[in-house]
Amino acid sequence: MIKFEKLSLMVFSFYPFIKKRSAENHCIQLDQNKAPRRHRYRKKEPKMIRNRQLLPLILSLALLFPISVAAATDAVPLTPPTTPTPAPSIQRIPLTPAMIHDEVIAFYSTNYITRATALVDEQTKVPVTPSDKLTQTFTSKNWVPTMQKPYLPIAAYIDLGTTYKITHIAYYDANGTPTIEFYQGAPFAWQKIFSTVLNTYNTWKVRPVDVETRYLRIMSPDSCDSGIKEIALYGYQTGPDPVPAGEPTGTKPNFGITADQAIGINAFIDDPLDKMKVAGHIREYHNWSWTGPAADQDMFNPSAAGKWDFDSYYKKLKDAGIEVIPCIQGNANWILGAGQTFSSKNNKPLPPDRNAEVASSYREHAAHLYQYAARYGTQPVDSSRLTLADDQVKKSGLGLLKYYENNNEPDKTWEGRSSYFSPYEFAAMCSADYDGHEGTMGPNIGIKNADPQAKLVMGGLAGIDDKIEYLELMKFWFEHNRKDRKFAPDVLNLHYYTGKESPEKGKLKNKVAQIVQWRNQNLPDKEVWLTEFGWDTNSHSPLAAPSPDVQGQWLVRGYLATLAAGVDRATMYMIRDVASWSGEKYASSGLVGQKYDWTPKPSWYYVYTMKNTLKGMVFDRAIKESENLYIYKFVSGDSGSSTTSGSSAGTGSPKECYVLWCPTSDGTKLDNYRLSVGTNKKAYTVTLEEGFTEGIKASVPVDQGNVLLNVTEKPLFLMVTGQDAPEMEPTSVKIPIDNARMYSNNPQALVQFKRLADEQSKAPQGPAAILRKTFTTQFDDIWPLRLFPLSAYVDLGRPYRITHIGFYDSTGRGLIKFYKGAPQRWDPTPDLVYDLYFYNQWVVKEAGFTTRYLNIEKYGNEDLYEIALYGYPVDEEPVITEPDSPPPITP
Repeated sequence: MIKFEKLSLMVFSFYPFIKKRSAENHCIQLDQNKAPRRHRYRKKEPKMIRNRQLLPLILSLALLFPISVAAATDAVPLTPPTTPTPAPSIQRIPLTPAMIHDEVIAFYSTNYITRATALVDEQTKVPVTPSDKLTQTFTSKNWVPTMQKPYLPIAAYIDLGTTYKITHIAYYDANGTPTIEFYQGAPFAWQKIFSTVLNTYNTWKVRPVDVETRYLRIMSPDSCDSGIKEIALYGYQTGPDPVPAGEPTGTKPNFGITADQAIGINAFIDDPLDKMKVAGHIREYHNWSWTGPAADQDMFNPSAAGKWDFDSYYKKLKDAGIEVIPCIQGNANWILGAGQTFSSKNNKPLPPDRNAEVASSYREHAAHLYQYAARYGTQPVDSSRLTLADDQVKKSGLGLLKYYENNNEPDKTWEGRSSYFSPYEFAAMCSADYDGHEGTMGPNIGIKNADPQAKLVMGGLAGIDDKIEYLELMKFWFEHNRKDRKFAPDVLNLHYYTGKESPEKGKLKNKVAQIVQWRNQNLPDKEVWLTEFGWDTNSHSPLAAPSPDVQGQWLVRGYLATLAAGVDRATMYMIRDVASWSGEKYASSGLVGQKYDWTPKPSWYYVYTMKNTLKGMVFDRAIKESENLYIYKFVSGDSGSSTTSGSSAGTGSPKECYVLWCPTSDGTKLDNYRLSVGTNKKAYTVTLEEGFTEGIKASVPVDQGNVLLNVTEKPLFLMVTGQDAPEMEPTSVKIPIDNARMYSNNPQALVQFKRLADEQSKAPQGPAAILRKTFTTQFDDIWPLRLFPLSAYVDLGRPYRITHIGFYDSTGRGLIKFYKGAPQRWDPTPDLVYDLYFYNQWVVKEAGFTTRYLNIEKYGNEDLYEIALYGYPVDEEPVITEPDSPPPITP
């Protein structure tokens, strides 16, 4: 610029030889970014007059030093005047359905609305220039995204992909008199272009405008029916060409979640731990008011409602190897002020005078989540930052939780607009809950400010069909309201039910795969969860499976479908029935009976078996998905990828698991199906069976790398290992007891001991099974008491590994003891001692010894109806010579 200024003065110094106008033209060409130089010239005219007085000196210097002039000329060449660039042609700007996005999508999946894409679906009929006449008729419907006035205003935005100079906006005024408004500029800081009331009928209107923008917005504040069928934009591109979107990727991110960890259930704090062990993770329904009853008065132990100890609850689940995710739902009345209440516990947690699309409106909600993460996260925080009630012990950094879900079904249209979060509103709350909207809301707001390792799970959205649009609008909000443009939640979360249809017929895998593929393309660092799916067992429900057994089959097949689709966690609804007797949907979806019943259904055993069988494994691939047969393959989580069919699996735990089933619901089965598993392998099947939490295991021969299997609609698990892997442990089943092979030296006592094994058909088949029948005979009283302890022994016919012993305990207190060994050579120490103290209950105790003979001692007249032994046969032990007649047993 210094050289240019000197040259400008030099040009002016030759004023007598250059016309004034010519000098002005050169100035304008050389410095186009400044005001026309003729104004500056007039201001400097007195100085220019003085410069003329130096003309002789300047001419002399120019003649003496021509190189200097040349140098200046080289540095800034004097460009001769050029012909002005012609004005761009004003043409119709290309619009495609992918460019326009409805912002009101509450009823997007219904069949009575018309999406905003209808406004650009007949662009070939639109005039090419704004001055051309419309010569064709539009046949599409008016844009009507909702018919519910509480969801007004209707709005849609257009992303042109780059900046355009827009000179005209045209629209087809079809009917009605709604107000239509057009906006431009930065999203969420829109500037109105114009507003008009439609007042004509089937008329093509063209409106001149003068804006330069990438984004436009169309809105109607007073009508669900926009009254327009088609729009057009005219102008020309001023920004760079948009970058085409990349091809979708099939790559699934690896979050290190194994199949057993991915299998989850919904539950409550008062569900029993032994029933919750069916799952690898638990989504805990948790009302905000339970632990946040008042401002700055958080209560975790005891809680405000129920007086529960959440510290102990979360710890016992973690100790059991179960990941727990609190789903913190609902609101708290104290937000509204003294004496005020929300109309529903599911209303959005903010007063009515706040803007629901602004993150700071959710301060109270995000502050409670901060307290949650401060207490149960991994990072200790200063006690001064804990806002607890007076009866609470200040604790932080307990290391019990990693994930926090901030709502349940925020898109609940069935509860009205006060409970429904639009995508923008939910994004705003998520931004607050995540990190206090990038820390702008204060230090004690949002989970990340309490524990940087915490992960935010967005409240599970109800359904899948329109949820990509919901997620895209959330993403749009984050990109234009957060400086880091970060999509705040760490987990995308959805719910989906297939009604009365099986997972395959209801296309569960295909549905959730759409979300997974969108995640892979747009947000590859986010997990995808399906936190509600399932079927009822009450036949009157619209979600009923054909039978309780089929409910179990479909749940296992549902878990398999979601894992194959790439879902990171799948959570069935729910551990217990709400009301087993009810035909309402969701009332009988449990794995067990309703509260205080807890009786397991077949599904509880099937899911438990699946979790145990796939422990430490991950989905590898779908080998077959045909009309009558599905085959999925899982591999050990540390193997990286599937082994080839001819390779040898390593030692240790199973390296491969094949799951086979018929994807039908009509009794289809395939006998002697040949499956190739590779040579040098060992294999065994795991069959789902009621009463068994690890299924029924059975070895199968591998013949030249193939196995023969009988496949039904109930998934069959085939475990494959290398030849050098340890033998699988057989399944513990009920051991036959022949009371004819029971002996005692006391005839009166022998009669009673035989009654403990006279109704074996009623005893459950496995140690984890539930007693479903009633025993009728019992060990009667024997007098005098000095005869006790009474004893008898039973010969099982061969050695067994006894893993459990079951008792039907009725009334009274007393001891019963069991000894392994042989007649006259019993172990001096009992192998199991049980103090009978339950009332009319089937009780199963763990054992763990091997014997053919079992001696039983009873110490009193407490009521006992039946016993059952569980285990499996083992190789013969050294033969013990049995006496010709039972030896006497001294009372």
